[in-house]
Amino acid sequence: MPPITHEPLLLLARLQRLPTTRYTWAFVSLLAGAFIIEAFDIGSLSVILPILKPLMQLSPLQVGLLVASSVIGLTIGMIPAGFLADRFGRKRVLIGGMLWFAGLTLVSALAPDFRTLLLLRGFSGLGMAPAFIVPSALVSEMVSSRTRAAFAGVLEAALGIGYVAVPILGLVVLPRFAPEIAWRMFLLIAGLPITYVWVLWRYLPESPRWLSRTGRLDEAERIVAAIEKQVEKLTAAPLPEPVVTQELLLSFSGERQRVGSRAVLEVWRPPYLTRTLAMTSGAFGTFALFYVAVYYGPSLLRLNRSVSRMPLSCR
Repeated sequence: MPPITHEPLLLLARLQRLPTTRYTWAFVSLLAGAFIIEAFDIGSLSVILPILKPLMQLSPLQVGLLVASSVIGLTIGMIPAGFLADRFGRKRVLIGGMLWFAGLTLVSALAPDFRTLLLLRGFSGLGMAPAFIVPSALVSEMVSSRTRAAFAGVLEAALGIGYVAVPILGLVVLPRFAPEIAWRMFLLIAGLPITYVWVLWRYLPESPRWLSRTGRLDEAERIVAAIEKQVEKLTAAPLPEPVVTQELLLSFSGERQRVGSRAVLEVWRPPYLTRTLAMTSGAFGTFALFYVAVYYGPSLLRLNRSVSRMPLSCR
């Protein structure tokens, strides 16, 4: 095998050869923490909704708008999030998105009325978009293809942890306060993990693949060298020489072809248009059902419990 002379391609080969170590788990765990916080923030409305409905005298239409607000914001935010991550870097956009949605969640705890709460939840969804897509992008760019799918599953499991934690914490927190205070306190708790951005800023590395694509090869080299040093220390063995495989060449050439705004429009043209529409429709239907279950689940369970306590003659 001839030596690798193209430096960005060499960086990819060096990342690909890294074995799974405690460093890999620590890196993915940092990203999983962001997923847990986002899922908790998204699901926080579900446990306070039964309190808000009578407290603010919400109509079914208002409840539906409130439930959809952050999801609509998230969906809209997906459009610029990818461009921003390509322009300013994965780490910076992830931190910015978390500051955005967690900060607005803190502010929404002070919302004086339904309209203000609706706007704040909608705008907070814009910041959830980077936190939704950037962790997966970082795993795809920094974890070896041998274990990439497994660690992507770890991220998805982290979302589940966040959604499950919401009703559990709701059972602990909400009964301790009067209704007019309880929902504000819960949103305050949902926004407090904004402090996690310091952890990301301090310990999360930027993607060397992104740095190399933007011409910042010296920074990319420093990050990869630091990772290699940690991995060699953990394994107590030298790393093998990087090897360029056919898969790596295809990945590298694909990245170069995707640079530029014209490549973004290709999925909306034949022969990819049909596939794009099918996948978009499937994703929309799946997410719609999922978020209906997340948001309305606690309300339905509470209603079912109330009905079960009624005398049979009143049902």
